[in-house]
Amino acid sequence: MEKLNTKSMIESIIEDLSNNTDISQFALKVKLIASKLKNDSFSTWVRNELEGYDKNESLPEYRIIDTEVVANLIIQQGFRTANFTNHVMPLVALRDIDTIKRLSTIKIKDSVLSLEKATKIKEDQEVGYSLTEWERVQISKIYENSNILSAYKRLPQNVFADIIYLFKSKLLEVFIELNDDIFNDELDFDIMTKKQDIEKVVNQTINTQMYFGDKSTTTFTDSPVTIGNNNTINMSSDIKSQIEQLLSKIETIKIDVESDREDIASEIVKIRSELNNAVQQPKILRSAFNAIKGITVGIAANQITPLVNEALKLL
Repeated sequence: MEKLNTKSMIESIIEDLSNNTDISQFALKVKLIASKLKNDSFSTWVRNELEGYDKNESLPEYRIIDTEVVANLIIQQGFRTANFTNHVMPLVALRDIDTIKRLSTIKIKDSVLSLEKATKIKEDQEVGYSLTEWERVQISKIYENSNILSAYKRLPQNVFADIIYLFKSKLLEVFIELNDDIFNDELDFDIMTKKQDIEKVVNQTINTQMYFGDKSTTTFTDSPVTIGNNNTINMSSDIKSQIEQLLSKIETIKIDVESDREDIASEIVKIRSELNNAVQQPKILRSAFNAIKGITVGIAANQITPLVNEALKLL
């Protein structure tokens, strides 16, 4: 029986990710790679994402979603009653920060495979999470003499797709870093001799908070950028200039690429468009550069990959 080649399987998954293949099509390969790498942190993250998070597991920030409580209720006002339909409850009236925080967030514990199926639902169909009994009691305190007929937490549109994107993005980044920095074009390798290097890559990618939900912000020490709202950055002109120089070099090399020239050009246009915005979204820039990395093969890949790596370091 032919020995499993870990590097080849990772490259196969990278191709699946670059082609935006459904997770269900390569989930078993990801599980197998996680077991081969023998890294507890990576294995736990993969298991949680593919099988769903246990109630005792800590959730990544990108799975904690801001929401609002919508209710149908009746308020008794003396001899009169007021009926409210699809009413957004003013949680601020509760005045307790912890209670408001619990009511205004949804923790998405479902597996990415389940979320992927949910994205197949019609886009105009709203998704809501039912309230716990404790939560129903809390919102009933907002209005005196109120009767809550029904209530739910409204789930923002596209949130499932966003979580799937973040899972794929993190997975792609881990595998590309492993493929470039550790495997070094080897046909096979002793996984245990690479254990410390794998630990470093996983910690830098999976265990950082580089990707958050839409309304999160992050602070980096000694960073050449300014972090803004909605997961954006205000990039310095110097960094933009350096990235532009790298893009020009990539463009020069892609002239010699035959089959993937248009795909590379498309990602370059995406990067330049993002750079021209008033603020930039790092996940879009990193995703586009990683896509270029995954597209190129052969001699062109040997020339373009170092340039992409340099751009990713700048980001």
